[in-house]
Amino acid sequence: MADSNAASLAFIEEVTWGTTPASALQTLRFTGESLQDQEESTESAEILSDRNLRDVIMTGRFSQGDISGELSAGTLDVLLEGVMADAWSTNVLENATTKKSFTFEKDIDVNGTSSFLTYKACRIDTLALTFPVAGVVTYGLGIMGKHSIGAAATAGSGAYTAAGVTEPMASEQVVVTEASTSPGDVRSLSINLSNNLRRQMALGAAAPIGFGYGGFRASGALELYFANRTLYDKYVAETKTELEATVTDSASKSYAFTIPKARWGTPTINLEGVNGDVFATFPWTGVYDSVTGDTINITRVP
Repeated sequence: MADSNAASLAFIEEVTWGTTPASALQTLRFTGESLQDQEESTESAEILSDRNLRDVIMTGRFSQGDISGELSAGTLDVLLEGVMADAWSTNVLENATTKKSFTFEKDIDVNGTSSFLTYKACRIDTLALTFPVAGVVTYGLGIMGKHSIGAAATAGSGAYTAAGVTEPMASEQVVVTEASTSPGDVRSLSINLSNNLRRQMALGAAAPIGFGYGGFRASGALELYFANRTLYDKYVAETKTELEATVTDSASKSYAFTIPKARWGTPTINLEGVNGDVFATFPWTGVYDSVTGDTINITRVP
């Protein structure tokens, strides 16, 4: 039997969609994953006099799933390029249009023998970042790929490159600003990015022949202790403002996630009972900012 603590997950960026480069894969720091194949099938509609089912025919096959983990400096830098469809330039990423693909691979150890499950031609559909109170900043990646391949050896070349050892980034190291000032005492923040990928299917192929990119979307929610109507009034007036979250570790490595123009949605401000605090949760949606030329940008200090 296999133990999850003896397994690993690795990745490498592809130059050609669906082709794993002849290089060592990079070990990914993660807390869980659900990558797997999905099969679409159709039961034969043929009528048999003995009431049996003639066959079940596979009509489509693809892979998808999520990868979750704790945010730490350097861990997601390459994969963030896939989410944002961009490349780091002077330590800044913007949502753009450069499509990137990856090979992901599970190395499952069974009594000292590795069994590899490889997922090629993967695009990153979504990223979910959660900044909780009294916790660790976490990430979730939504992956879409062609299909998996099982093998006794890695799809790359040689042993995996070891992951970094930077510390997980904690909520106490997060600074949130709205319009360049503190919005008050923040309880939590979520940032959700989506490329709205779609599978492209064709005759003669059970697996996708590609993945189409839809409109890029950035959204989330800001929860804070209710102290005044400042943000509520901006919601009523439909005032769009900058929202930024910066997280820094003890070695001064940091990421700043900036939404230059956030539109505030209908807030939830409820009085839920006696002896409690009043919280306000404001959903937000990022819209295009003509000054920065993006919907969201990420700045790192490596």
